[in-house]
Amino acid sequence: TYSRSRQDYEQGRLLYNGSSHGVNLRQPLYDPAVWRNYERFRELTEQQHLAIDDTQKQTALQIAELYFTILAAEDERDLTQAELQATQRNQQRIQALFKRQMAMLTDLLDADARAAELQANLLDAENAVQSSRDAMAERIGRPVEEPLKRLGAQPDFNRLRRHEVDGVAKALQLNPALRSQEHGIAAAEHAVREAKAGHLPQVSLNLTAQRSDLGYEGNPSPEST
Repeated sequence: TYSRSRQDYEQGRLLYNGSSHGVNLRQPLYDPAVWRNYERFRELTEQQHLAIDDTQKQTALQIAELYFTILAAEDERDLTQAELQATQRNQQRIQALFKRQMAMLTDLLDADARAAELQANLLDAENAVQSSRDAMAERIGRPVEEPLKRLGAQPDFNRLRRHEVDGVAKALQLNPALRSQEHGIAAAEHAVREAKAGHLPQVSLNLTAQRSDLGYEGNPSPEST
């Protein structure tokens, strides 16, 4: 604190500067409420980290599901297209036989109807491929136009086979959503203990230092520490 003072007397006027400096340091030695508040927020922080981890894993799972949805839709489209081509060849053969009066009209109409049905199915299959690719594009934030890599000829699924008890144990141990909930429960328990700790005693170390050349009512005085 810095000041400049003026005092008026009958004999004259007194002008003087004053200054006062102080510092106070406080270190809690035992404060259960503060410590449990720190533990609560540490649990909440870990909970948020695990929530982010869970969101990332859920997003990866959704992308994988969309990936295989695209592959399945393309397989269905290719299968329908191959069946349509075979049906059209059969349709042409029946038409040729019908012109030579070697096939019945019903056979020709059946072939025409089947070809028309497959053409409609092919349109649906192409729309399904485009819809699944649009869903993937919405998830990853860019158009998906490149061909997707397929599974190998002989994928090693045996490496994924485990006993169901192992899977449950791993899920309980590593599942980020479950661990996030556990940290949320721990944070709530710390909050309860923090509230109870408000009634407990506290121990702190205080250190105060002051230097001033001002006395009572701001009068000048010798500097004191």
